[in-house]
Amino acid sequence: MILLFKYLSRDLIKKKSMISVLFLFTVFISFMYFFVHFSIDKNWLILNEILEQNGNLSADEAKYYTALQNNQILIRNITVAMMSIFSIILFMFMKNFIHKNETNIGHILSMGFLEHDVIIALVFATACFSIIGSLVGLVLGYFGSSILMNANMETYLINGIVKGINIKTLLIGTLLTTAVFCVVTYATGIGMGRKDVALMIKHMDKKEPHPGLIEALVSRFPIKDKFKFKLTMKNISAVLFIVVAVVTFNIMFVLSVSLFFSGKKIIETQTTNRDYSYDVSYNNYMTNNNQSETEDIYYLKEEGTIELEGDTLQYNIVGLDHTSSLFQLVDKNNKAINIEEGIILNPELEENYGLKVGDEIHLIVAGEAYAIPVVASAVNADLKTIYIPKQQLAKMLSQNSMSYNGVLTNRRLEDGVVTTFEDKIATIQRGLTSNKASAVINQSIGVITGCLLIYLALLIGLNNNMKSILIFDLLGYNNREVNKVLLNPHMILINIFFWITLPIGVYVARGIQIMTSIQTGDYMPFQINIVTVAYMLFILNLLCFLVRALFAIKIKHIIYAERQAEFLQEW
Repeated sequence: MILLFKYLSRDLIKKKSMISVLFLFTVFISFMYFFVHFSIDKNWLILNEILEQNGNLSADEAKYYTALQNNQILIRNITVAMMSIFSIILFMFMKNFIHKNETNIGHILSMGFLEHDVIIALVFATACFSIIGSLVGLVLGYFGSSILMNANMETYLINGIVKGINIKTLLIGTLLTTAVFCVVTYATGIGMGRKDVALMIKHMDKKEPHPGLIEALVSRFPIKDKFKFKLTMKNISAVLFIVVAVVTFNIMFVLSVSLFFSGKKIIETQTTNRDYSYDVSYNNYMTNNNQSETEDIYYLKEEGTIELEGDTLQYNIVGLDHTSSLFQLVDKNNKAINIEEGIILNPELEENYGLKVGDEIHLIVAGEAYAIPVVASAVNADLKTIYIPKQQLAKMLSQNSMSYNGVLTNRRLEDGVVTTFEDKIATIQRGLTSNKASAVINQSIGVITGCLLIYLALLIGLNNNMKSILIFDLLGYNNREVNKVLLNPHMILINIFFWITLPIGVYVARGIQIMTSIQTGDYMPFQINIVTVAYMLFILNLLCFLVRALFAIKIKHIIYAERQAEFLQEW
């Protein structure tokens, strides 16, 4: 069994480029996981102990506790997504490896080894590079977590943040991930022994693949020189792998760019149409019968509960009787919204929960339930806030219409709790940067992963044409002619698949971001524009150009060394 493992491992190692990419995938998955958990686990335990002993946390500790919860949800979603993607890649790679090494496997089976023996050897090889990759990611995550810990100390003004993980995290990040990849490899090998050993040794199928599907697909496109595309797309699995790679690339890039710009979008909306200097709040209800004589905006503010299907949201309910140049609610067309009977939504409820104008919201205020229609949606509404007429909210709170517990003003008032506009925005920025270090690094890894996946898909696709390329060379075709027939179509196909699958990538990325936003409770507006698409297209074509150049160099070396016969025998 050991000799069998060594023999198959030697064949795997020959695929240096592909094995290197797979290894980097395992390192990145492990790094992302441990990078976040080294900064979470011990601090989560400490805060839970403080909560049990004292019954409550300080304001900064409570914010940090919430951030730790959010980071746990975020890294769980990212890890599951990355493992799912890697499982697909591993499955297709192993399928391709088994097919290309069918002759060698046939020889092994003819010597008395069982299909199960071959599968176990491949599973053991998978376990080896997965464990090593996980341990490398563990070490990198340990040192990298210092970045996130320092960011948390600056954001939440908390000292005593420590680094460490618990046993459960360690086992999940190493053994569980390895077990999942081993199961994928085992599933890939099932059925390899059903084929006749003699046919495996000859590397022949009982029935030739039917070319009608590829020809039909290519024929539907208005493409010149369709023959070269039929030749390029003769391997269905390689084409599917390229499609999966492009879709994943699109998802990773769209999600990364959207998360990066979502914070900027929030700051933009929280500063739009606001020209007040102070937000003064009061612990008790105040009364002023001369509110209309000043430009100041007097408002009522109360915490309430929004009941949705399967969800309850804690929201601020602000009652306004008018707006002014100090603060003006606007819609997505930048038109002013008049305060009228009903609810004015904020963007979070519209984007994440699908609420829209005309819907009815079930609201609980001061223990009483109300059903109120939505009359407008304001793009610059405060976070976690909806608006209704002040008179309507005053009635719910059993107060008179002149009551208020907050004022937006440019005058420095002596009473009440005064918050400057600059401090308010700074607080929002602190909240947005709570997860910025982990988000930026994790999304950067996601982008690199998307690029590696494109590289691997192209490499497999080009390698599948290795035999045809060498035959064309032996027939006397020059390198430029061969590249035009067999390499250039891959570049064109990837660009076609990019545009076809871009809506899918945007849809999935938006769904992931909304799901993460709902789970963490932090609003993350989805952002995409033409610049993002152009940037993605540039990176994609740059990758294609680099892989094509590297592969052309490899072919040139084979031809110059006159090793065509050796490689033709292998392929």
